[in-house]
Amino acid sequence: MTDDGDFAKNCWLWLDENHDQKAELYHFDASGLMSKQTMLTLNGDGETLCINIDENGIANFYAYCAGASWYTSDMISPVLMPAYAIHMANGQYCYYLPDGVPYYNFAEVKDSYISELTDYGPCYAADAFIPIYHQGSAPGVWEPMECGIITNARFAKNCLVTVSYYVGPGDNYDDVMSISDFLARHIDYNYMSVSATDANGYITACTMMAVE
Repeated sequence: MTDDGDFAKNCWLWLDENHDQKAELYHFDASGLMSKQTMLTLNGDGETLCINIDENGIANFYAYCAGASWYTSDMISPVLMPAYAIHMANGQYCYYLPDGVPYYNFAEVKDSYISELTDYGPCYAADAFIPIYHQGSAPGVWEPMECGIITNARFAKNCLVTVSYYVGPGDNYDDVMSISDFLARHIDYNYMSVSATDANGYITACTMMAVE
């Protein structure tokens, strides 16, 4: 059941059922029943993905092939998951922080997609999307399993920002500055990695990935 009080249907969800900050992958059918002891197959654009689901409803193994030339199989491991709430938004099940939690403190997950920073009085703030399970810009048949938390990030006024510029494969150039200098330089960015926070959960040191 989602935090809207409805049963999840026709979807894959990463759920931390035992509250150990590790979420497993589950599938719910059109009636809202959890799939158990079965193999589900997803097809799309020359790809085939078969996922095994155990007696507890946990997806634990997959086999994947693209055309006739590439085949791989592996276990499906739990993912690190902060406390969350699931709500329906625009026809999709979306993950948020629990109701009443206004921003994420980056205690468990350190990386996030990030929007434009704004002055929020005692701190800077930005909308954030924390990737929990992400298969890149073209997930293909993995797209139904994509998972991330929609939230907000807060930055201390004395935050130290390292801007990382891509130079070439395996090569980046880093430039360290205050957050006020970072904003004054109007650097384009879309992703960050947090290295330190204060007692309020405000970010005090991070790396921003510059967009060329």
